[in-house]
Amino acid sequence: GKELAKKQMKMMEKILRESDITPVLSPGGTVTTSTVPPFSDKLMMHCIYILNGFGLVGAGSGSFFSLRNDISMKSILLAKDVFFYAQEGIEIKIKNGWFEEPPQMEDRAAIIKKGQ
Repeated sequence: GKELAKKQMKMMEKILRESDITPVLSPGGTVTTSTVPPFSDKLMMHCIYILNGFGLVGAGSGSFFSLRNDISMKSILLAKDVFFYAQEGIEIKIKNGWFEEPPQMEDRAAIIKKGQ
């Protein structure tokens, strides 16, 4: 995720600089060397799952509303990377039993048979 974020920032910063726009400063958060997790792995995976969804929606919306074709294309390419990153997280959630199966509908034929 860290490398994906760096790639996104580098790509967008390049576009801004080429257009003589000063990019904004990076966020103030830092990665620590602590080995004690402040939250459970399950909670962190769920938060990352949700944030990846926001990232995909944001990239799609940004691409749709952008008046520059180059930015639209880059946004979609970045969204592809976020999608595959999110897929890895979903596989981790499934492997650990953290991804709940949604409620299932009964088979239509079984419903009709019950009614007879």
